[in-house]
Amino acid sequence: MKQQEQAYSAMQGIRALDIMDELGLSEEIIAAARESGHIPHFLNGKYLGNTPLSEEVMQRIADYEKRSGSLVYAVSSDYLYGYHFMSLLFVSKYEEDWQHDIFSNGNLHRVYAYVYNLEHEELSETGSVFLESIDGSIKRVG
Repeated sequence: MKQQEQAYSAMQGIRALDIMDELGLSEEIIAAARESGHIPHFLNGKYLGNTPLSEEVMQRIADYEKRSGSLVYAVSSDYLYGYHFMSLLFVSKYEEDWQHDIFSNGNLHRVYAYVYNLEHEELSETGSVFLESIDGSIKRVG
């Protein structure tokens, strides 16, 4: 069973790289994810580089992945509608969801995410977010 889980996790990783490519992330970001498993973090559309994620962000990712079986491939922290959100972009554990996990129209994309409302945590939820690709980075726009 463990070997099957590892193979499935590897398939999720490949799907994550495909999504990152479709999002228009820079080759530097995709290469870091592919080579070291780096999870890119974006703050209001700015890539924060290859710096390690904070303990708080890593704990939120670990909790979500354990709870859902999903694989988080990027984090987008943004201020929208007067609130601070942290969106964990993920690949579902359900392969049948993969055909719907990204929809793109030019540089606008809809992807699956678990969104933490950092001001009202009880309002955090799984859903879709809208992102804009900008110069190899992404910014949440809805």
